[in-house]
Amino acid sequence: MSRFDAEIKQAKLKQKMIFITAFVCFIFAIILTFSFLLFSKGIRIDISPSDARRLGAINIVDGVAFNLKNTVYSISKKTIANITAPGFRSKKVLLDFDKLTKAYSVELIPLPGLLHVTTTPSLKDTKWFLDGKILGTKEELDYQLDAGRYKLIVDNIFYKKKEIDLDIERDKKLELDLSLELISRQIEIKSRPSGAEISFDGEKIGRTPITINKPGGIYDVQVSLNNYLDISDEIEITRDNGTVKRDYFFELKKGKINFTLEPKDGLLLLNGIDISNKKAIILDANVEHELTYQKEGFFTENKKITLESNEKINITFDLQKELGVVDISTNPKASIYINGKKIGETPIVLELPAISHELMIIKGGYRSIKKIIQPSSKSTTKINEDLLTELSARLKDSPKEYISKAGGKLKLFLVNEEFSLGADRGEIGQRANEFIRKVKLTKPFYAGLHEVTNEEFQKFKKGQTTSPKDPVISIKWIEAAAFCNWLSNEENLKPFYNIKDDKLISFNSDVDGYRLLTEAEWEWLARKSGKKKQTTFVWGDDKIIPRGTGNLADESAKGKVKVYIPNYKDNFETVAPIGSFKQEKSGLYDMAGNVSEWTHDFYSVVPPKKNNIKINPLGPKNGQMHVVKGANWRSGTMTELRSAFREGLIDGRDDLGFRIGRYLYGGEQ
Repeated sequence: MSRFDAEIKQAKLKQKMIFITAFVCFIFAIILTFSFLLFSKGIRIDISPSDARRLGAINIVDGVAFNLKNTVYSISKKTIANITAPGFRSKKVLLDFDKLTKAYSVELIPLPGLLHVTTTPSLKDTKWFLDGKILGTKEELDYQLDAGRYKLIVDNIFYKKKEIDLDIERDKKLELDLSLELISRQIEIKSRPSGAEISFDGEKIGRTPITINKPGGIYDVQVSLNNYLDISDEIEITRDNGTVKRDYFFELKKGKINFTLEPKDGLLLLNGIDISNKKAIILDANVEHELTYQKEGFFTENKKITLESNEKINITFDLQKELGVVDISTNPKASIYINGKKIGETPIVLELPAISHELMIIKGGYRSIKKIIQPSSKSTTKINEDLLTELSARLKDSPKEYISKAGGKLKLFLVNEEFSLGADRGEIGQRANEFIRKVKLTKPFYAGLHEVTNEEFQKFKKGQTTSPKDPVISIKWIEAAAFCNWLSNEENLKPFYNIKDDKLISFNSDVDGYRLLTEAEWEWLARKSGKKKQTTFVWGDDKIIPRGTGNLADESAKGKVKVYIPNYKDNFETVAPIGSFKQEKSGLYDMAGNVSEWTHDFYSVVPPKKNNIKINPLGPKNGQMHVVKGANWRSGTMTELRSAFREGLIDGRDDLGFRIGRYLYGGEQ
C-alpha cells in the first residue's frame, strides 16, 4: 500500500469517526432534550403591549432553563428571566414554577421621548404650555414625554403666541427652534404744558403731543421741559395692551430757602400754610410766594419772594416787640395780679407785652375776678369791673330751681322783709299757742316744691312698698332730720343736724346742708310769699275754700273724720299723690292740705318778749316736741285750715309728712 493510499484510508477512517461522534452527540442531544422536556416544567411569558411583544426577547439570568417561543422551560424550582424590547424599559421577573400556572403576564413600560425647544430670539420670561398645562417660565424647554401627540404653546407677552403640534416617539429626542414674531402697539403721549421732549431708552423721538408705534418691550421714558422738573417713566408694551396712553403733568423746578428766625418758636406761614417745624423748604421756582412770621407779643412781618431754578437763599425774620396799654379800674378798689404776680392797686394803667396774660382782681370779702387779657398796640385795653361780695356772687350763680339727688325739686326764695307769726285773739279759730311774734327773714333759702315722697325717702331708708308719689307719712321728726343729713352727704354739703343714737345733739346754722323748714319760713311761704299782703289761709282771706285748693276733709271723708267741709270736693278720701292740686301763690304745692308737715323748730308755748323782732329764727335750742304746721286730709275746722295753726308732736301720724329746705349759704349773713 502506497503512502498515498494509506493517507486516503486514514482520512476516511477519521471522517468516519467524526460522523459517528456527531451522530452519537445528536442522539445524546435528542435524548437529553426529550429527557429535559420530560422532567422540566414550562411557563409561557405573555409580553405587553403589542409592540413590546413583537420586538421582545427573553433571557435567562439565573436557573437551569431555556426559552422556546416565549415559553420558559426549567428543571429549577425558581428561575429569573430578563424581558427586553427596543424602546421599552427591561424588566426582570422571578418565575416560581411551584406556584405559577402555565402563563405569566409581563407589561413593559415604554421609554419616554425627549423634547428640547429653543426660541429665536432667546427670551428669559417665556411661558411654556403643553396641552393647556403650564410647564414653567424659562428661556428654553427640556422635557421628557410619553410617546404620543401634543400641542405646545410658547407664550411671551412681547410676542405673538406660537402654537405647534408635536409627535413624540419612544426613546427618541425631538429638537426644535421656534421663531417668535414681535408685536407692535401705538403710543399716544401728551403733557401739560405741551412741547416736552420725549426720549425712549435715551433716543429722542419728538415733542408732545406725539403718537408713535413701538414693538413690544419695556422702555425707559424721559420727558423734559425747560423750567420744569424732568419726568421719568417706564412704558411696557405687551400683547394685551391696546393703545398705550400717557398724560404727564409737570412740576416747576425748585428753589431752596433756609430760615433764620428771631425770636424762636413763632408761627411761620408759607402762602397761609403753617411750616413752623421746617428749618428749610423747597419751593417752586419762577412763582411768587408769600412768607409770614408771627409770634404773640411781636409785630408780624411779611415777605414776598420769587426763586430762580435751583436757587438757594437765606431769609431772616427779626420781629420787633409789641406792647399794649391796659387801663384797669374797679369798684371798690382791689389788688391787681398779672400772671400770678401782684402789680398794684386799682386804678392802675399798665404797659404789657401784646400776649395773653392772666388778670386776677382780688379783694377780701368779694368774689375774685379772673380773665385773660390780650393787650394790643392798636388801642388801649380798658377794664372796669364792679366787684360782687362773695354772697352776692353766689346768689347770682345759684339756680332758681334744681332737682336734688333724692329726686325732689327745690325753689330758691330771696326774702328780706318783716312779718308776723301767729294770730290775734279775735281771729276766728285762733288758739292760745299762736302768739304774735315779729320776725324778719333775710337769708336766701331753698324750699321743696313738694313734700318728700315715699320714692325719695326709700332711697335713704328702705321700707314697706307704698305708692311712690304719695308723701311719706308716719315717721318721727328725728327720721326726717336724718334724711336731711343723708341727702347733704350725697351732695357733699355739710350736714345741718348733729345726730347720735337717733337723738338730736345739736344743729349748725352756719352750714348750707339740708334741713326741715323753720316755722317762720313755713308760715311766710304759706301766708306771704307771692302775695301783696299777708293772708289768713294759704289761698287768701276768704273763708270759702276755692275749688281745687287742696286735699282736705271734703265730703268724701264724711264718716272718716270728726268734721268735714260741706260742699267741698277734692276727690281724695285720704292721702293724695304730690302735685295733685294746682300750684300755690308761693310756687309750692300742698301747703294748704294733703299732709301736715314737721318743721325744724322745737315746740314752745312761752310767750315772746314785746317789741322784739327775731331775725331768721330757728326756734328754741332744745325741747321735747317739734312744731307741726299745715292742714291735712283730715282737716275740716276753721282752726286747722288757718296757716297760723300750730301743734307740737313727738311721734309721727298717718297724716303727717315733711318738706325739706336749706340755706343758700351758711353763716349769719
